[in-house]
Amino acid sequence: MTAFNGPGVGDVLAVTKLAWDLYHNCYLVAREAPDEFRQMVNELASLQGVLRTLRDDVSSDQSFLEKLGDHRRETLERCLNACQETLRKLEAIVHKYRELGINNGLQFWRRIKWATQQPVISGVRAKLMVHSCNISLCMSTIGTTSLLRLEQSMSSALERQQVGQPSSQNDVMLPLGRMSSNAVSEFPPEVSSHQMQRLATGTTLGDSQIPMYAGPALSLMDDAASGSNQASSPSVATPPRQSFSSNVYNHDKMSMEPNVIDIVTEARRELSKIRSQERSARPLRVVRQDEIHQPSDALKLEFRRLADSELQIRRLSTRDWIRVAIWWLLKSRNLLEHEQSQQHDARGAPDSWEARSLEFIQAYVDLLKTSWILYDVILKDDRLSVLLTDENKILFLNVQDALNRDIAQFRSLDRPDERLLRGLNITIWEILQPEEEDPYEDDLLLGSDNGRWVAVRQERAGAQDEKVLFRTFVNAEIGSETSRVDCEGTPYMLLLWHKHGESEPRVTICNQSGTLGLTKEFKPEDIPSPSKARDPYASAKPSTSTRLSSLPPLILRFETTEVSIYFGNDHEWHQFMRIPSTYFGAVAGRNPRRLPAATESVIFDGSLEQFEVLDTPALKPTTPPQQWTSCKMTLLETVGRAAWRTTRRIVFNSSCDADASDGLWCFDYFLPLSRVQISRDGTSRSLMLKWSDCSRLHLKTDGNYNKVYSCVYADDNPNRAVRILFRSEVEAENFERVILRPSLDAIYEWSSRSVDGVVYNVHEPEPEPKQYKAILLTYDHQKWKYSDLFYMYRDTDYKYSHETTAVRLPQVHYTTYLSDHVERLFPPPVDPPPSFSHAEKKLGHTLIQFDDESSLKEFMNSLSLDCRLIFSRRVDWLSTKKPSGPFSHSKSKSSKGPAEVQVWQSGLKTRLIGRWGDKVDDKWMSLVVPSGLSGVGTRGSNRATLPRGPIERGTMVDMARMQATRPREESKGSKEGQVTIAFETVQDREEFTAAIERLTSGGTLSPGRDTNGVDKDIAGFSLI
Repeated sequence: MTAFNGPGVGDVLAVTKLAWDLYHNCYLVAREAPDEFRQMVNELASLQGVLRTLRDDVSSDQSFLEKLGDHRRETLERCLNACQETLRKLEAIVHKYRELGINNGLQFWRRIKWATQQPVISGVRAKLMVHSCNISLCMSTIGTTSLLRLEQSMSSALERQQVGQPSSQNDVMLPLGRMSSNAVSEFPPEVSSHQMQRLATGTTLGDSQIPMYAGPALSLMDDAASGSNQASSPSVATPPRQSFSSNVYNHDKMSMEPNVIDIVTEARRELSKIRSQERSARPLRVVRQDEIHQPSDALKLEFRRLADSELQIRRLSTRDWIRVAIWWLLKSRNLLEHEQSQQHDARGAPDSWEARSLEFIQAYVDLLKTSWILYDVILKDDRLSVLLTDENKILFLNVQDALNRDIAQFRSLDRPDERLLRGLNITIWEILQPEEEDPYEDDLLLGSDNGRWVAVRQERAGAQDEKVLFRTFVNAEIGSETSRVDCEGTPYMLLLWHKHGESEPRVTICNQSGTLGLTKEFKPEDIPSPSKARDPYASAKPSTSTRLSSLPPLILRFETTEVSIYFGNDHEWHQFMRIPSTYFGAVAGRNPRRLPAATESVIFDGSLEQFEVLDTPALKPTTPPQQWTSCKMTLLETVGRAAWRTTRRIVFNSSCDADASDGLWCFDYFLPLSRVQISRDGTSRSLMLKWSDCSRLHLKTDGNYNKVYSCVYADDNPNRAVRILFRSEVEAENFERVILRPSLDAIYEWSSRSVDGVVYNVHEPEPEPKQYKAILLTYDHQKWKYSDLFYMYRDTDYKYSHETTAVRLPQVHYTTYLSDHVERLFPPPVDPPPSFSHAEKKLGHTLIQFDDESSLKEFMNSLSLDCRLIFSRRVDWLSTKKPSGPFSHSKSKSSKGPAEVQVWQSGLKTRLIGRWGDKVDDKWMSLVVPSGLSGVGTRGSNRATLPRGPIERGTMVDMARMQATRPREESKGSKEGQVTIAFETVQDREEFTAAIERLTSGGTLSPGRDTNGVDKDIAGFSLI
């Protein structure tokens, strides 16, 4: 540094360049660095931003340093000297890192001993934060005494922390040199030094070429404007900041000295206060009012008289008056646009007021209202003009500039005759219908909901995430007919808009006073029918003294109110209708189709923040990327006469405000009912979906060297994948549930370690009504979930295992899907590509594992028709013949081998069923156990014998009656016999005997049976 009365331009340039070079070098490796180093880089970015602002001020004004005064220049010199010293130390550290191979990125940080480097970097970071704050204070208008006090306080606090001496033994703040990475990273957001230069200068940081850290911008506006959103530049990624507990900052003033955090926080408050004072003191830029085209004194008095009637009821703030001024500015533009659209030759416009249309003159009157509010209300009322907030200043300047531009259209004309103006609408307040008046509203005009729509430029109307597609003024009939007051003109604002993250248009109608604000989603049924639109006298509003469209009204039904909306002219009617009509026409593919033998309905729809098509099987973005935002997704289900033919269709469509490059679009995909794989992490709003449609190409030869092309469905090899981002976690969860489950009536659900399942009742309508079961099995494998869906009819087969708590279903059906390009000698066409043709039912098998036998039994009960499984065991053998001969005690009395024996309760009946192995033709047997049975087994024996009676045999079991059916030979389906069972253990025999005797001694009446045990609704449980 030079040793004259203060720092020079060269000194500032040198320090600024050094800070920039260091930031650039450190930024290159910050992404792989530990948190502490990345936070230091962020502070370095803040410091070099402050220095560049100082450099710009010094370079643009040679007397800038002289204007600071002696004391402030001395302080700035000390700050720059200290800053340069810190930067030189950091430069030495970076040079050492470079020699060790800093360019190796992550490998470098793994090589060095970070534990020894961390205290050094922590100390540098703390100094950089203090330097940024000090220089920002020097550049502000803070008093010299306060500046010196804050500088000395920060210097002292920094010295205390550098020597490792906490302020007191109760202080939980560690010295910066010894803080952990987590502790240092937890500085509160309000004291981050990258905001200090914003406080001092009000400028943004950094060149656009290099990403700069500029964290959450500090709000310097008054409370009314504090909600404004501030943009931030990209920065080195850091972990989320966490707040210190209150004992970190609420120090005991009697025993603790302030630390760096306290001092920087105080400096921030001082800078914020000064900045607010500077903005408030800044004079408002006012454009001189047009000398000719302004309200006359008489008209001003009339405006004041008309305005006072409302002011007796309401108190108006500055913002309210500005919004009213914008309201009349917009109405003037609305009239002028229509008037100009009627002129085919603008050069032939008349040059006298008398020859002009009433619309043109009324537009002029509305501009005079705007001029009166700006110049004769706001600027002449000190209460309104002196305390203008930043946001209100911006609003004022916008409407002032717009007024100046619009009034220029009338400068070719002289001042009009006063009598001509008074014959038009000169009111300041729009008329209110009785139902619009709020007797409890005595505060401000244009509530927050309505006020956001009243902006000079349409693209700035609405909230940040809202976009206005169309805006105009209309007449409307609101409420009951008995309470309506006829009003002329167009006293209501009508908006068609949409919200970011959604796809559907919304419509809003509001009034000037803010007491009316109705909003609804605009739907296809809200568009008037073509026949009604063609009839100009269908329901047009009776003519008034001002123009209105001859076309029928737009009738909108809000939650509690029906509103008939009349447009100002036919052109606006068509402009408004064109937007939703075009949109709904472009996305018509999401509407349910009319099919000859099936019904399609919507089972899920929702708005998406993002939709992306992925490449399979890598599940990466396609080339070029196919990604859209603010979309809608519709999931439709097609149900035919047979439930197993059910298919789905998923449709994605653009928002009503699609980008011009993409335009309106609508994609639909075939979706099978099951085997759709979905991946969603916990409670995430994002998920991936992959499945197979019917376009997977399969190639083979026919044996004559001819290629045979088929497009097939391959559920184990998905060829479609998308990524979806919902607007909420609840929507994502609901969609996941809908995708994994069919739209059927669930009768039983269970969950186990290996699979989750649901059993459904399936009903098929006329002309051949059927009832059977559907079994849904949902698996979770490597973050992907998918479901298998099987159908089981009344006559079926199963293998029950008591030992493994599992059941195998060897004869269940599933669905496969066929395309319209199968076994062809030519390749499939590209446009249109092959698509789904029809579904086929196939026979398959599945094994279901349960965690416990109680769940397994409940599952079996759900497959039957009001029957309950009581007992099931594997036995050594099962015989339907009476033992005879000298070796009747032998255990090999049946050559059929082991079997599974079950006891079912069916109303008042007790049924015994058994199943041998698959080698036995008629593997199933069943019988009704006589009532009052006892002594079916001998104590200590593993055998049980039932008395002779009718026995059914068959290849399957009737799940409705729980009896064997479908014998291989009809003559062998029923016979008389005695059943002998040899259990594996004596305990099994004893449990069997206890169950039999308990049921046959009295029994329990189960639901769905009458007192005689007669089956009900068995006919509904159908065969295949």
